[in-house]
Amino acid sequence: MPSYELGTMIKKLRTQKGISQEELAYPIVSRETLSRIESGKVSPHTKSMKALLERLGYDPTELFQFFLTTDEAETNRIENELFTLTSVIQRNKSEIDVEFSNKIASLIQKLENNKKFMENPLNQQFVLKTKAIYYFYLEDDDNTLQLVYKALNITIPTFDEKKISEYHLTKIDQEMIVTLSLVHRYAKRYAHAIDVLYQLKENEAKSILDVQLRARKLSVTIRALAHVLTLDNRPHEVIDICDEGMKLCHEGKVYLNYRAIAWYKAKALFMLGKTDEYITYARKVYYAFDLYDEINNRDYVRNDVLKDTGVDFYEY
Repeated sequence: MPSYELGTMIKKLRTQKGISQEELAYPIVSRETLSRIESGKVSPHTKSMKALLERLGYDPTELFQFFLTTDEAETNRIENELFTLTSVIQRNKSEIDVEFSNKIASLIQKLENNKKFMENPLNQQFVLKTKAIYYFYLEDDDNTLQLVYKALNITIPTFDEKKISEYHLTKIDQEMIVTLSLVHRYAKRYAHAIDVLYQLKENEAKSILDVQLRARKLSVTIRALAHVLTLDNRPHEVIDICDEGMKLCHEGKVYLNYRAIAWYKAKALFMLGKTDEYITYARKVYYAFDLYDEINNRDYVRNDVLKDTGVDFYEY
C-alpha cells in the first residue's frame, strides 16, 4: 500500500545520497521542475519518475508502489484521520462532541468531492462505512442500516444477515457487521445483535488461520458479544464467552481487549450473586486498567463496584 508522498521521498533519497538538484535533474527535467516535484507542487510523468529513481540508484519497479502524489497523500491522510475518528465512535460514542462530529462530516465531504477517488468501488465502500458509523453516532438508525447494507453490497451483492458465517469478509465487511450489531444493541434488539455477533465469531474462527490475527479479530467480536449478552442478562454465556476470549488473547499474545473482556466476566459473576468473587475479580481488572493508564475505564470499574457493593477500590 502506498505510504510516502512522492516529492518528499525523492528529496530524502537525493539528500541522503549527497546529490544536488542540478545533478539529479539534468537532462531528465529542469532543476526548477525538480524543485517543484520535491515541494509537492507538481507530479512527474511516469517515465521521468522512473529515470529519477534509477539515477538515485533504486529499482523503480520495487519502489513505485510505495509512492503517493501530493493529492494522493492528502486523500490518504483524510482516510487515516477518518479511521481514527470513527474508531472513537465505535468504542464509546458518548466521548463525541459537536466539534468532533462536524470534523467527521467535513472530511467525508472532501472524499465524496474527489471524483477520481470515488471511481473506485472499494473507496466508495470506505466512504459508506464511515458515513454509516457517523449516522450511528447521530442515532439515525434508518440511515445507518441503509449505509451498512450499501457498503456490504459492494463486496457481497446478495448479503443476508442469516448467512454471515458463510461469507468471505473483508476488514470493512467485518466493521460493518459490528456496526450492524451496535444498531440492534442500542435499539435493544439484543437477541438480534447476539445472533449477528455469534455468526461473525464463527466466521472469523474458521477463516483466520494466523493465531495472532485471529486473536486480534475475535477479541473485538467477543468483547462486543460479551457486552450484549450482559445487557440481555445471560451471565452463564457471558462467562463462557469471556473465558474463551481471554484464552485466545493469551494464545495470540494480544491483550488490547483482554481487560474489557475480563470486566464483563466480573459483571457476570455479580449477576449470578457471587459478590465476593465479583469484588476479587473486579479489583484485578481495576488495577490492570490503572497499570495501562486507562483512567476512564479504571474509574468506571471503581464507580460500578462502589454502586454494586459499597466497596471503594480507591481506599485500598
